[in-house]
Amino acid sequence: MTRVRTAALGTALRTALLPALLAMTLALAPGGSALAGPDHDRAGAQHEVTVLGPDSSAELATFTKAKCYQQSRRKRFSAVATSTDKAWRLIVVVPAFAGFDRDYDVPLADYAPGNPTIVFRSSDPNGPVWSSLDVPPFPVPGFGQVTFARKGKLMGVGFGPAMWNEGATSAVTLAGVLSCSYKKKHHH
Repeated sequence: MTRVRTAALGTALRTALLPALLAMTLALAPGGSALAGPDHDRAGAQHEVTVLGPDSSAELATFTKAKCYQQSRRKRFSAVATSTDKAWRLIVVVPAFAGFDRDYDVPLADYAPGNPTIVFRSSDPNGPVWSSLDVPPFPVPGFGQVTFARKGKLMGVGFGPAMWNEGATSAVTLAGVLSCSYKKKHHH
């Protein structure tokens, strides 16, 4: 089984979007040994999620870390990331979270309470938004996945070949790995 190094992810996205997403899924399978540290791989390359813009060739945003929340009583996981240039947000929600040892499929589908969701949006409240919940009125493939390694310290996330905006006038593609930081529990 071939493992994708996150340093090569940006190039892979530009040359073959869907194969890159599939390779990322394989690289992040439980026990993925290619993931060597919380922020970097063995070669020292930083983990990142890359978002390609509506023209599918220009890099729109890069994310390296997320604030992650595991709510065990509600069986819910969520992550919020800010792009390195602070212009974009990436939000991931897994409402039926059953642990870090599983992969969670993200369908291109209207809202359903158990479905994981990915949202990519501008930091400007009036800016553009793309989401796995925005289903175009025409037939189009779309699939994503959220997966974990190292007890949730790393989160892989991807969606392709395209995640649409509400009016189905533009789409983005994203894939990669984020370092997750969790709020420390205070013991009294």
